[in-house]
Amino acid sequence: MARPKGRTMLDLKCEHCGKAFVRRKGQESARAFCSRRCYWDSDYRSELVAQANVKRNPDAWYEAPCAACGTKVRRHASRRPQRTYCSRACHNRDRRRAQRKGGYVLIFVGKGEPGATKSGHVFEHRLVMQELLGRPLMPEENVHHKNGVRDDNRPDNLELWTRSQPQGQRVEDKILWAKDFLALYQEEQE
Repeated sequence: MARPKGRTMLDLKCEHCGKAFVRRKGQESARAFCSRRCYWDSDYRSELVAQANVKRNPDAWYEAPCAACGTKVRRHASRRPQRTYCSRACHNRDRRRAQRKGGYVLIFVGKGEPGATKSGHVFEHRLVMQELLGRPLMPEENVHHKNGVRDDNRPDNLELWTRSQPQGQRVEDKILWAKDFLALYQEEQE
């Protein structure tokens, strides 16, 4: 990294992410964070907020279940969000599942992933079926929920359905289609 001339620069390491960065002498503080995002995500800031909350009202504590895993979390009343999480990992995991469309759960997997929309989301039931099959789903394949509950995406509740059918009514066309269909799905059923 090019250093500005005429200034003394310090090489520091971010306390949160561990990334090396440069800061001008005189701007140093007791703590070193490479960005505001790292400061906000750090344990140091969480501790500062907790200390300030205790000073404000030491008796205003409550327990709530983590929205992702269900473990009990002790929080101060001034930090009462709509959803409570026990860790940053639970928050991120739940946030990926939080979007719903028509009762189905959408998960962010990233743009360009198999089966993903332009925004990078995929329906969770399709993702579970892809993992079970070990391949991306084809456009003519559907995933059916056996019990009809759209957000119950357990593997034993999902069935692979297909809506492909042969074009035309000639017997030769139907036989050819049936052979192709059996070649595609027979190995998966065994």
